[in-house]
Amino acid sequence: MYLIILCGLLVLVVLIVIVWIAYCVSAAYQQTLTITIPFENTYRYVPNLNREHKYEINSIKITVAGSIKRSSRVNSTITPSSKIKELIEEYVTIPYKNCLLVQEANTFIVDDSMLNIDDSIVLKRCPVIKNPTVENLSIMFFNKLAPLMPKIGSQLVSVKLSSENVNITHSRYKISDYTV
Repeated sequence: MYLIILCGLLVLVVLIVIVWIAYCVSAAYQQTLTITIPFENTYRYVPNLNREHKYEINSIKITVAGSIKRSSRVNSTITPSSKIKELIEEYVTIPYKNCLLVQEANTFIVDDSMLNIDDSIVLKRCPVIKNPTVENLSIMFFNKLAPLMPKIGSQLVSVKLSSENVNITHSRYKISDYTV
């Protein structure tokens, strides 16, 4: 009886060691790449926080993961950072350039004085479905970019937004990391 239990435990330990070794070997080939891109004149209006203030979105930081690809044109890399930058600019920074992000239900609250930065820049209203808190925007940008990353040979790990000394990260590993 004890011999059967001992053999069973031995088999279980061997399986755990094999799985651990396989994980370590596969994780060794995964690398991450992080790119930070600034926003230009992008603001968010959150009337629950402050009705008289618009919050500037400073930058977006994208972290992608993938296995290293070896090619003669591009030295060892996951994917060229220029492809990632083009994708982020096309789907995130350019569509929201010179924008005031406001929840669709609150567009009537925004008056024309909120849309003026100075004489040369006038913001356009960009309605979003949820309240444009940094948390909701990081989730929105993550969900927008995640399906596009496999097309360029990588996988989206996290999206970090920075807005007036508040940094929020939305990741596929953990929901949020709040830092001030």
